Amino acid sequence: MQIVLPMSNSPGAWHVVQASTGLATSTPQAQQDTVLVVPWSWLSWHRITVPPNSHRQLRAIAASLLEDELLQAPDQLHLSFDSHAHAVARKGGEISVAVCEQQRLQAVWQDLANQGCLPERIVPELWPCSDGVQLHWLQTPSQAMRVWSHALGLMALPEQLPFEPQELTSRPLSDLKRLTAEPALVPQAQAWQARLARTVKVEVQDLNARLLSAAQSPWNLAQGKFEAQHPWVHALRSRWQWLRHDAQAKAHRWAWVSLVGVHVLGWGLSQWQHLVSVSHLQERIDRSFARALPNTPQLDAPAQLAQALRRLEQMHGVASPHDLPALLSAWAQAMPQHPLTQWRYQHDVLQAQNLEASAMQAARAVNWAAWGLQAELDNAQVSLRVRPVETPGTSQDLVQRAQQVQSLSARIQALRERPRNPDQTRAALQTLTALGNQQGQWRFTPSEAELQARQVSAAQLGQWLIDWPAHARVSVVQAQASASASQWQVQMNLRLPTP
Repeated sequence: MQIVLPMSNSPGAWHVVQASTGLATSTPQAQQDTVLVVPWSWLSWHRITVPPNSHRQLRAIAASLLEDELLQAPDQLHLSFDSHAHAVARKGGEISVAVCEQQRLQAVWQDLANQGCLPERIVPELWPCSDGVQLHWLQTPSQAMRVWSHALGLMALPEQLPFEPQELTSRPLSDLKRLTAEPALVPQAQAWQARLARTVKVEVQDLNARLLSAAQSPWNLAQGKFEAQHPWVHALRSRWQWLRHDAQAKAHRWAWVSLVGVHVLGWGLSQWQHLVSVSHLQERIDRSFARALPNTPQLDAPAQLAQALRRLEQMHGVASPHDLPALLSAWAQAMPQHPLTQWRYQHDVLQAQNLEASAMQAARAVNWAAWGLQAELDNAQVSLRVRPVETPGTSQDLVQRAQQVQSLSARIQALRERPRNPDQTRAALQTLTALGNQQGQWRFTPSEAELQARQVSAAQLGQWLIDWPAHARVSVVQAQASASASQWQVQMNLRLPTP
């Protein structure tokens, strides 16, 4: 671990101490754990009292309370709190705040980061002493200073000042617990000690020793935007700085550039192949759609083709799960205790109407999904339809979509090639139904056949629904029926083939 101190009198200069050896250098080393020491003269210390429940907005509250004491706007300063500040702020109480000029700290931080030495911690060179008073004799570029550390903060006085700051500290001089001095100032410190009859021994502490002691400080100023990151992020950023700047990493840089280039080239090639494949599949879809529905704008090819196929199936009597007989059969099997007495069929939906409460309760208990159906229950009515099948629409499902469109197109073309004779269909319907005048009558139009009948037995009605698709090659498009005394009154519409 290296401990770095920016030199106040020389911007861009550093005093670096290796924690393992205690040796000093002037250049930070990349790829090392770094602790940044902030010079004591850069910091001011304050004690404030915060209200309860202020821990969530502690920084904003502290800036507001200190506004009158600070010489700069709060947004230009970096505020740091002691380790117990947030716990105290929950209940309310007095906390310590360290204030530093943000721009100056940011410049030092960025300079280290650019050299691949992103600091893990930021600590003060000196900090308030909560237990007694400490005195440090320090040599600055201009003069010797006595820096007093007490519970309220730090206080610096020139060494030549004739009086002692007993009245300015939170404790009398008798509470002096520690006295340190740089080697060149040891005689002055000893003379001061003898003059005031202090019993505290003078400790010789040079700059290297002071930085090693600062690295153990309970304070960590790396808060807010300077907050320490996760170790893996720090390691990644340090490795990146090494790759960018270290001359020994030139081979690694070329290797990474080559690797990235190969990956980018491979990714571009795969994307080009994907685009070509998508283009071919879309062409297949367009051709299949145009063959089945010429002169029709393409919006949703699978849905449009499915609707066209359904119309042709009804026109040619092709059996389908959507047909009226299939839905009536599903109801009879799922609800054997509740036969229908009134129903309506339209748009491939069977509506069971005027159901009793017991029938509705039984319908709610049926797992219609197991029958491949979707049920909607409303008051005394149940609507049944075939469960919709999702059509693929994403690019990943484009192959399946193309296959589905081709299959639908082929089935549509096969049905269109079947011979269609509306006259034969009308004759077959009249023959198969064999209505008497008292039962009902047929009404034909060029495209539809409408049957209105009364006093029809359930067996006869069921036989019609079987015979019409099988022999007349048509299916019911719309129908409604109601039963009275085992006799049915029905009205049905069938789609006729067009020549």
